[in-house]
Amino acid sequence: MRKVGGYDDKHNTQTLNLTTKLGSGKFCKVYKSKDLVSKLVTPDTEVAIKVYKTDTGNVDYYLNEIKMLALLDDHRSTSYHIIDNTKSKTKGKKRGQQSPQTTNHNNHIVSWLSTWVYIELASIDNVQIPLIYPCIAYKLYDQTLKDLLEKQIKDEEYGFHINMVKDIMRDVLTGLSYIHSKKVIHLDLKPDNILCKIVDGKQSYYICDFGSAQLEGDDNRESGTLYYLSPESVLETKLTTSTDIWSLMVMFFRLVFGVYLFDVDKEDGLYYSAVSIGDSKVSETANDESLIEASDHQTSIDELSSSVSSTNASSTETASESDEDLYRLIHYHEKILGEYTQDMTSGSPWYDAASRVPHTSDINIGLEAFIDINFDSLQEDYKKRLVSFMMAGLCYQPSQRLLATKLLTMINKL
Repeated sequence: MRKVGGYDDKHNTQTLNLTTKLGSGKFCKVYKSKDLVSKLVTPDTEVAIKVYKTDTGNVDYYLNEIKMLALLDDHRSTSYHIIDNTKSKTKGKKRGQQSPQTTNHNNHIVSWLSTWVYIELASIDNVQIPLIYPCIAYKLYDQTLKDLLEKQIKDEEYGFHINMVKDIMRDVLTGLSYIHSKKVIHLDLKPDNILCKIVDGKQSYYICDFGSAQLEGDDNRESGTLYYLSPESVLETKLTTSTDIWSLMVMFFRLVFGVYLFDVDKEDGLYYSAVSIGDSKVSETANDESLIEASDHQTSIDELSSSVSSTNASSTETASESDEDLYRLIHYHEKILGEYTQDMTSGSPWYDAASRVPHTSDINIGLEAFIDINFDSLQEDYKKRLVSFMMAGLCYQPSQRLLATKLLTMINKL
C-alpha cells in the first residue's frame, strides 16, 4: 500500500495505479503509474504522477506550477479534472476531455500530460473534512541529474567529464532560453530539477518543477535552494531572468568539480553536505471504505485558485531560510567574489550590516584563486576558460550577467 499525500490509501493506489515511488519533496511526492485516470496516453504506458501533499499551502504551488506549464506550452488549456470520492457512487461516470500532447520536449522543458484534483474525506477530531490532493501527470523520465551526479561522485570522487557537462549545459541553456523568452523565472534551478532521458540513443536533459517559478515583474516568491541562491534572491530585491543564470553557474561548478561552490556548512574549506529540508508532517487519517468517483465537471484553474486563496493565504509553505543561514551564504559569496555593495543591500527588507559576522580571513580571493586552492592540478588554459564562462553569470549585478542565448554560443569554447 503506497502513501499518497501523507497517508496510506488503498483505493487511491488502485485508482491511480501507483507502482513505484520516484521521489519526494517538501510539497509533493512523485510516483510511477499506469495512466488509468487521465487516459491521455496508451493504456499500460507508464507515466510519472506528482501528488501534492494535503497541506493547503501546497495548493498554491500546484496552481502556480500549472499556470507556468500552461504558459510555457502555447497549445495547452488551463483546465483540470476533479476526482471526488466524497460523492455517492454512480455508474457510467464520465471522464474529462483529453488535452493535446505537450510540445515542450524540443525546448528541453518537462512534458506534462494532464492534471486533476483528488478530494478525500479525512476524520480529524471526529469531524469529516475534505482534503485536496492536486495531481499532475508527466512523461516518465529515466532519472534526475542529481541521481546521475551522486553516482559519479561516489564512483569517481569528482564531477563529470567536461564534454558531458557541455552536453548538459546545452540542453539546460536551450530550456532556459525558451523559459526566459516567456518572461518566466524558474527560481530553483539545480540538479534535482533536471530530468534525464535517452532520446534517439543520446542522453538528453529537461528542466522540471515550476512550482516556485514566477513571471518577471511579479512580486517575489520566497523560493529556491540555499546553495544556489543569487544575491538578489538572498536580499529579497528585484528578481529577473538573470537570477536563474546565477543558479546555473553554481550548478555548473558542482557538475565539473563534484562539490558545491559556496560552503555554507563549515567554517573553513570547500567540502560540505547539503542540508536536508525534510518533509512537512501531514494527516495520516483517511476514509479507506469509499471509492473514487470521477466528476464530469471541468473548471478553470483561476476558479480553483479563487476558491482556495482564502485558505492558503496564511499557510503557504516556502523555501525561505533563516537570517543566520542567509548571512552565512553572503559570507561565502563575499569570500570568493567580494563584498556586497551598498547599492545591492539598500533595497533589502531584512539585511542589516550591523548584524553581520565580520570576515576573519581573506575576502574577494577571486574564483580563479579559489579553484587554485582547491583544485591545483588543472591546466592553466582550461582553468581560465572555466572561470571566464562562470564569471559571465556570477556577476553581482543581474544586468551584467549574460543571457542564456549568449551563453549557448560560449559553451563550445570550453
